[in-house]
Amino acid sequence: MEWFIGLPLAVQIIGVVLFLSLLFGLGFIGKVNLKIGKNIITFGRGGKRSCADCILLLMAKRERFESQRNFILNRVLKEQMNFAEQKLLELQSILLTSYRGMLSLKKKSEDSSVEINKQYRLYEGILASGLQATKDEVRRSMKENGFEHLKGTEFASYIKNKFITLVEIGKDHINDLYPYEGMIISIEDRMKNLEKVIPRLEGLCNDLFVKAREIKLDAHSRIDKLEKEFAKEMDEFVNTKA
Repeated sequence: MEWFIGLPLAVQIIGVVLFLSLLFGLGFIGKVNLKIGKNIITFGRGGKRSCADCILLLMAKRERFESQRNFILNRVLKEQMNFAEQKLLELQSILLTSYRGMLSLKKKSEDSSVEINKQYRLYEGILASGLQATKDEVRRSMKENGFEHLKGTEFASYIKNKFITLVEIGKDHINDLYPYEGMIISIEDRMKNLEKVIPRLEGLCNDLFVKAREIKLDAHSRIDKLEKEFAKEMDEFVNTKA
């Protein structure tokens, strides 16, 4: 019955109504028993339920199936982004620690702690803006959700390309917003220093997309199980005997 589930809902309803109408008509000639799971619905002489009862039962089953499937689908992006936000927080911590270390090494005796803290907070705000743009790109990638079908080197290549894109987005934001005058850490020095943490950032990106792929595949598996259960119910639905 998998083919039946794949049909548009309106077509399914029309098909079932016609089928039940036929049973109802046959019921005038004799008695027809319709088995739905453990329930037996009898049409014709001695019938206990009407065709309308059967349609309502079918619609309830269909509504339950659709509700469960939509719940799973709607949770996918939320679960993916929850994990992505954890990784972005780790990324933020790595970059802020790196910048703080540069300030400690670069500061001069005449640099006051107030000025150092001011520049650190400024960079923190610039970084937050860059991470938001990165997060938006991650969300867009998750919505595409085509990467869950990739395997092996193809999937690894996809992650590498995404990592390059995310890094470029972050760098562009920092370049655009970072002050070019009066900073203890120049933008040139900052960009050079970022190369030291690239391997760690790439690891975070890999974790992010591997987990996102697992979440999507798990959703596919749960929906496939639901569809098989629904198909079984539909098989039982048409299992009639006179």
